[in-house]
Amino acid sequence: MIEFHDFTFQYDSQAEPTLKNINLSIKQGEKILIMGPSGSGKSTLGKCLNGIIPQNEKGSYTGSLNINGKLFGESTIYDLSLDVGTVLQLSLIHISEPTRRTPISYAVFCLKKKKNLQT
Repeated sequence: MIEFHDFTFQYDSQAEPTLKNINLSIKQGEKILIMGPSGSGKSTLGKCLNGIIPQNEKGSYTGSLNINGKLFGESTIYDLSLDVGTVLQLSLIHISEPTRRTPISYAVFCLKKKKNLQT
């Protein structure tokens, strides 16, 4: 389970937090889609989930982020990769496709393909 509780993150190089008071629970096996306008914090949220923040990109935070019992900032990127995966947008498709349908369809295709490989 992934739980954000009043989580705020601010990069050292910025005057204002990128993420503000995030409260979110994601159950084991649940798949989510993070959408929003440019600069809204989608990538920052993903980097917090997979450990790039705070391992490689520094900043300050308040609140808590717990990933299957692992507290934010206390696990390696490798350790978190055993529990969390991200599918990033496909830049070429994103640029050439005027809607969100193609990147979402591709993510669903990948999930179905992975499921078929596991059975």
